[in-house]
Amino acid sequence: MKEHPCLEEEFLDLMSGVFSGFGLDQLSSRLVGMIFLDPKEISMEELAKRTGYSLASVSNKLKMLEMHQMVVRVRKPGTKKAFYFIEKDVHAIMRRKLNVIFDQFLGPARSSLPAMIEKCRKSRMSAEERQKIEIVQGYYSQLLEVEKVFEKIRKDLEK
Repeated sequence: MKEHPCLEEEFLDLMSGVFSGFGLDQLSSRLVGMIFLDPKEISMEELAKRTGYSLASVSNKLKMLEMHQMVVRVRKPGTKKAFYFIEKDVHAIMRRKLNVIFDQFLGPARSSLPAMIEKCRKSRMSAEERQKIEIVQGYYSQLLEVEKVFEKIRKDLEK
């Protein structure tokens, strides 16, 4: 008996909606969904065929997705074709994304903002500059709160 015939299309529509919320366009979202849904690697040519987009368009989107660590490019011996894969373990995906947030966003801000704030506080400031330093201080305090939440999520995902 054949599985629900529209499962793939419904899933791809869901993924398009989810990832458009993260700023991905429709083609990129559908590519993520297709690669995620495929049990093994899938070739760029097959993705172009399934989407109806040109190989050049699909290639450009896949390069962007690879750059953002959303897909992994896989080379197979004996062929020059590019294949793509996505980890199926959602916990692993989320841990990797949280690590990127820590490494590229929270870490640098946490290490540089206190000195930046302190240096400015020691200098003479106008009323407008004091307001700006308070905004930056609030930003820093909120980042520390976000970091605690993310750290808890990261630990929970490791279980």
